[in-house]
Amino acid sequence: MLYWTTIGPAITGLLAKEARGDAYGAMIMELQVIFQESEQELVDPEYWLHMLREIRIAFSPLATCEVLRGQIQALREDESLLRLLYYLALSNSPDATLEDCCGTQAVTFDFLLRTEPNGKLIARYLAVYILRFWRHVAETQASELHNPLRFRKASRIIDAPTFSNIAVLLLLAENATGARFSDDLRRRLIEASQQA
Repeated sequence: MLYWTTIGPAITGLLAKEARGDAYGAMIMELQVIFQESEQELVDPEYWLHMLREIRIAFSPLATCEVLRGQIQALREDESLLRLLYYLALSNSPDATLEDCCGTQAVTFDFLLRTEPNGKLIARYLAVYILRFWRHVAETQASELHNPLRFRKASRIIDAPTFSNIAVLLLLAENATGARFSDDLRRRLIEASQQA
């Protein structure tokens, strides 16, 4: 539960607030101190401290997409929670392409929707981040999109970071960036876009 109540919301909360620079490192260091002080009460303190070390590196300004992709590929199958945080770091990386961002955001958002109720708070923060991210792209990087006027117009219509709106936005971003979702991911996002 520490992941769903503390680590995940802390990271996605910073993303939603558009935090930059050392904000991630400072927050993760605070969490490390708290976890070290509570070590006796944690079931597997080394697991949590390892996760915090990994995400501190992943969200550092020096982490490149190449490094993050390597870290993601090196993860074991049972490390889905850490993988989720690496995807978020990749989406937030300064050298990420719009296609990278779209793909990682879609995979992460879909994973969180499938883990409800645990992932609901993280998904809410992520929805705010995704909406702000693509609005910013529509205004500042439209020339990098396929059919930028259509994307800009469509993204302006989406006014609230509801889960159904974010699913629609990610499907629009897939077309606009040239990202290629798997059939299963696309189907799940279409289903999410139709939820009230």
